[in-house]
Amino acid sequence: MSIAEIAEQHSEEHSLWKSSPERLRNRTGEPLETVYRRSTRVLCRLLASETSQNVVMVSHGVVNALLLCSVLGIPIARVWDFPQANGSIYVLRSKRQEIHSVECLAHD
Repeated sequence: MSIAEIAEQHSEEHSLWKSSPERLRNRTGEPLETVYRRSTRVLCRLLASETSQNVVMVSHGVVNALLLCSVLGIPIARVWDFPQANGSIYVLRSKRQEIHSVECLAHD
């Protein structure tokens, strides 16, 4: 189903997803808050591991955007502040178990 078809067939849910995604509750998916908590726990475990090696996390754009919300300490309602094209790369650099920089390596 295309985004246009979703918007047409589920206009109320689509509108809420775009304007207040943290409030959307649907029958088949999990709420953003649940995804946010789970993905943030994974990131915290990675930071606590004290590995000196690079770590690559690959995920969907919404999960990546939720992780950026977590790292930057902003509400998940702002998830759309981080649009992600296919193949986007964000580099998070950590020091002493804390993220100290975020960089987007955009491509066209």
